[in-house]
Amino acid sequence: MSRPKDVINISRVKFETNDVQMAVDQALGLLAVRAMAFPARASGMATAQVVVAYIPECWPLERSEVIDIDNLAVQACPQHWVTAIDLCYW
Repeated sequence: MSRPKDVINISRVKFETNDVQMAVDQALGLLAVRAMAFPARASGMATAQVVVAYIPECWPLERSEVIDIDNLAVQACPQHWVTAIDLCYW
């Protein structure tokens, strides 16, 4: 299922959602069964953020494993959105 809007707009800079998704998928590799990246705007925020949600391959995770996966997701993102990424797992 594709999104009707295929661009994420962060501080007036547009990113192709497919590019974001592919970068996250490649970075997390076998560490996540499923990962998705999508835009979300928190209440009171002027712009959207990239949110990365993932289902880890193994459960439960140690805190250090969560940090490692989160760091990989952040590294997959271009430098100018590193401050605009939110990570969660379920």
